[in-house]
Order: sequence, then C-alpha cells, then structure tokens
Amino acid sequence: MESGEAAIGVMIRDDEGQPLLMACRKLYHCRDAEEAEAPACLEGVRMGARWQDKDFFSWNEIAPRL
Repeated sequence: MESGEAAIGVMIRDDEGQPLLMACRKLYHCRDAEEAEAPACLEGVRMGARWQDKDFFSWNEIAPRL
C-alpha cells in the first residue's frame, strides 16, 4: 500500500451461499491492510443490518497484494 490506496469488497450471501448483495469501493490514505479492513467490516455490518429478520455473521480476510 505504498500509494495509500486500497479497495474493499463486501458480499452478503444467504444460508445456501447464494449472493444477495455486493458492494465495493476505493479507499484513499490507508497506511496498511488492517486499516483498510476496518471500513470493510463496518460496511458488511451495515449491509447485514438491512435484513433485520435474518441472522448473519461476518467473515473477513486480508488478501495480500500480488
């Protein structure tokens, strides 16, 4: 992350693994992967809260840059 730029992606799936909602966005001024992970987690919780009648869990992974 030498440029300070990062991208996050969030996918909400149903209990069978089928995608319900996906979102992505670009972040600026990130110092490291962990700093980019925080907004991704928050976005996932916000998106999951839209389905108040369903249970959800958050799974996060920091993917290394290749």
